[in-house]
Amino acid sequence: MSSNRSLSTGSTDPDCKSGFGRISIRPLLTTPNRDGDAEAASANSLTRTITVISHKKAALFAVALAFAGSAQAYTCQGRVTGVTLSPSGQLTAAEIAGLQWPYLCELNGSSESNATTQTCKAIYALLLTAQASGKHVQLWFNDSGDCTTHTAWQPLTGWYWGPMLVD
Repeated sequence: MSSNRSLSTGSTDPDCKSGFGRISIRPLLTTPNRDGDAEAASANSLTRTITVISHKKAALFAVALAFAGSAQAYTCQGRVTGVTLSPSGQLTAAEIAGLQWPYLCELNGSSESNATTQTCKAIYALLLTAQASGKHVQLWFNDSGDCTTHTAWQPLTGWYWGPMLVD
């Protein structure tokens, strides 16, 4: 003698519109009791409701999931103006690929971008070439920002490739 059970995923909470509220496990067919009375067994059967996740927890989980993978790869492309080298060797530009006054690197190699002195000199030469020729450059990033969220007079965050001259 066996009993069949069903899994109902519909919400038993009248305020729950998402179906995340509760899961109910209810017997469909019951095994008759010792007296052979299936109705009595059915009336005495156990109906259990297991709270899976509350509405607030579901909403928080969805928000957390959205921000968990928030780092993304993106590129910024645009003109170069005002290439500047400070007395201490800090390379910046009034505008580079839409970014305003970012700290790019230092010619002494001590920058937060981890660019070596040789790399910084090459970036400087490329930016001067772009500025003189009117060509655009492209930079690659991998962080939670975009081309408008980089703060002026601060090292670039998430910068991992470029600049590259673009026709």
